[in-house]
Amino acid sequence: MKNLLRKSVFVLSLAVLTVAVVSCGEKKTAEADPVRTTSLMGKDIIMYIEGAEEKDYEAIDSIIRSMQSFFYSGDTGSVMARFNRWPYSDSLMTFTDPENTFVQVYDYLFELHRQTNGFFDPTFGPLAAERAKLQPGDSLRASVLDSLMTFCGLDQSFFTKRDYHNEAGGYEKSFLSKSDSRARIDLDGFAGAYTLDIIRYYLIDNDIPSFFLKWNNLVINQDVNSTGKALMEFQLPGDLGKQQLKIENRILATAGENEVKKILLESTDDPVNNPTTNTFVVSGSAAVAWVYCQAFTLMGPVEMQYFMEESPYRDIHVTMLFRDQDGYYAASTPEMDSLWVPVSHPDSLNQQP
Repeated sequence: MKNLLRKSVFVLSLAVLTVAVVSCGEKKTAEADPVRTTSLMGKDIIMYIEGAEEKDYEAIDSIIRSMQSFFYSGDTGSVMARFNRWPYSDSLMTFTDPENTFVQVYDYLFELHRQTNGFFDPTFGPLAAERAKLQPGDSLRASVLDSLMTFCGLDQSFFTKRDYHNEAGGYEKSFLSKSDSRARIDLDGFAGAYTLDIIRYYLIDNDIPSFFLKWNNLVINQDVNSTGKALMEFQLPGDLGKQQLKIENRILATAGENEVKKILLESTDDPVNNPTTNTFVVSGSAAVAWVYCQAFTLMGPVEMQYFMEESPYRDIHVTMLFRDQDGYYAASTPEMDSLWVPVSHPDSLNQQP
């Protein structure tokens, strides 16, 4: 899984950065301010990069622009924004993908959907929109859910990509089609996380070994051990107390209580049945950490533990906080539990009723 991502993002970053490097020519730029903030998929990305030059930030901007042109829902001209507006289920939408930028994310999307047993699924926005209209305590009617399920759910037939090659075998254009004109897919979060992986590999491949990136509840710490970056402090709910999490040379995705509520709006089960309040996932990839944070939140703590026992991916470590009538509790994989440093009690987060 990690090697697949590494290979695809390296090819993509190399293609994207060719333009940026050529535009810089042979000019040597001075070392830049190590702290920068820019926008990725409509949200701030904070970058602390030791030893970066202006050409490196130009390269990062080039990566972001390329990815947003395909996936950012806030750009009306992006491929995904056009797809979501596409009113026809019986015709093809045309776009060009000469560097295979779109197809790499498209293929990885389906791979992670499969790995998470379908719990990661970015097509359930319409379900969340219907739930958001409900009064507190109300549940979605079964007939409404059944209607939504006719066009929600990630599937190759729902979201189909095809390529056209000329007689000489050269690539000319790509096509997207969807099985229902009402279908929508939101790739802002997934594609944004994937973009962080591309940026990370660019920095490493260009001999910039120390950096800290923060975006959309994702943190990448690459060999930065300064205060507030190697250890992240969290005030956890209830009696779980204040805790610090070791993240040096790790990638962390989190979902706090408000984010959990948003994620659970997309659950095919009634959110009231899911006791999750917080999710923390550490992985070697931003895309993987983000996807599994979403998926584990939807699974809930019990199903997460079954999932990890049956499919123990060594590159994924998780802590989930949940609540019952007696208070807040935590469920952690052993590796994740060892990363927590108690500031106040308990000594171990992995305490359950």
